[in-house]
Parts: sequence; C-alpha cells; structure tokens
Amino acid sequence: MHLSITVKWGHQIALIHTEAEPELAGTGAAVAVVEKTLAYIEENGKKLLPFCPYVFAYIKKHPEWKRIVDERFEGYDKL
Repeated sequence: MHLSITVKWGHQIALIHTEAEPELAGTGAAVAVVEKTLAYIEENGKKLLPFCPYVFAYIKKHPEWKRIVDERFEGYDKL
C-alpha cells in the first residue's frame, strides 16, 4: 500500500497518489489508509488538497469529508 503525501505551507497536506498491490484489491486496504489519513489531517488542523483521483473520488462519495478540503483547491466545487 502506498500513499504519496506532500506537505505545503505548513497548514495544507496534498495527497498525490494512492497505490495498492494487486493482491490487496477488494480488501478495503486503500479505503482504510485514506480514512486514517483524512482523520489525521482533521485531527491536526490541516487542510487537504486531494490531487489523487482515488482520494478525490472518495471525498465525492463521502461529502462529509469535504469539510477538511481547502476551499482554494481548484476542484473544490466538483466535490
């Protein structure tokens, strides 16, 4: 399981890429990592920049997480 993270300006965290090994497909591993990461971002008072298509789609499907997305994120209105 791999999740690329970049911290910008101290208050934003950009999630760039999520990748899971083929044998983890369908196990919920990617969802678990994303959920833990979103919880970490919220607990630490950071704002999210969801550049990763998987994370973006997850937030679109679970709009309650939009609360941690930085309103200045280019795709904010599409979530």
